[in-house]
Amino acid sequence: MPENTLVLAGLEGLAIHEHLARDAENAALAIRTLADTDDADTACSAMQESDTLVLGLPLTDNMVERGFSLVSAAKTVGVRHIIFLSRYAAAHDAHWRLGRETGRIDLAVEQSGLPFTILRPNTLMSAAFSLPPDGQDTIRLPGADAAVSYLHPADLSRCILAVANAVDDHAGRTYAVTGPEA
Repeated sequence: MPENTLVLAGLEGLAIHEHLARDAENAALAIRTLADTDDADTACSAMQESDTLVLGLPLTDNMVERGFSLVSAAKTVGVRHIIFLSRYAAAHDAHWRLGRETGRIDLAVEQSGLPFTILRPNTLMSAAFSLPPDGQDTIRLPGADAAVSYLHPADLSRCILAVANAVDDHAGRTYAVTGPEA
């Protein structure tokens, strides 16, 4: 088994999956993709002898339960580090439902007893909108004068790989991941 094996769980519907798989391959990291499943045995089998679980969960009705199940499977097989792709401003006591639901998974990761890093990326530009209309260089959204820093999936992929390649330096840390400027 290669020294640093990443298991990608819950990323199959997210724009980051393709970038991360390609970037990890280019960095000579072994990748296993855990297909969309809630089966604990399948999850444990995929994570067996793996160093790092990269956990990202698309918005589904069972997102929280699936997150809990995958964290539990990682603990069962002894994954050495969890990198959880949370959401910007998530917290178990957030006033908004998506932040609160994601925050519950954050808390499960933190309380798992496993070393972890939580990345809270801002909105991925590939999921937020298409290019501006021809002849324009500004994308206008209904947010008054609010400035938002959108993130390219390739940039998030590089953040994940930086953590995966130096897990001891990032253990127990939570990072807000944003674009270069609003």
